[in-house]
Amino acid sequence: MPTTIPAITIPQGTTLTYGSTPVTISHPTSISGLDQTLASVAIQSVTATTELRVPGRKTFGDITVTANYIEGEFTGIQTVLGTRAQTILTLITSGSLATTPNITTVVFDGYFTKLTLPSISDNSDPLTYEFTFMVVGLAVT
Repeated sequence: MPTTIPAITIPQGTTLTYGSTPVTISHPTSISGLDQTLASVAIQSVTATTELRVPGRKTFGDITVTANYIEGEFTGIQTVLGTRAQTILTLITSGSLATTPNITTVVFDGYFTKLTLPSISDNSDPLTYEFTFMVVGLAVT
């Protein structure tokens, strides 16, 4: 008797937006960074042979995003960068191969710190731009 194999949903539907009124970044091609670490603090003891290492304050790495160039998106980010205003960057993604994948939402607080002009690599490839987002806090749901 044939066995029915359950359907598997390939993770799709990642969305990336910025601002409290979400502005969509339509076609991100690469999102890197997303790290958080605790600083290592070394405390010297009175005795010369002992050292205590403890976790210190949490710090966050910068996020670098490459996206296909769409003029309106680029100029919108350029405007926020120019005002040096704190904003949010929201990443929604499904990260499992379950029949109903888990949805993860990460909301990063921070600032746009770098924006590169569109780069041209080949006539067959679309223009891309890149921005760096400095994270000062995040929430994962």
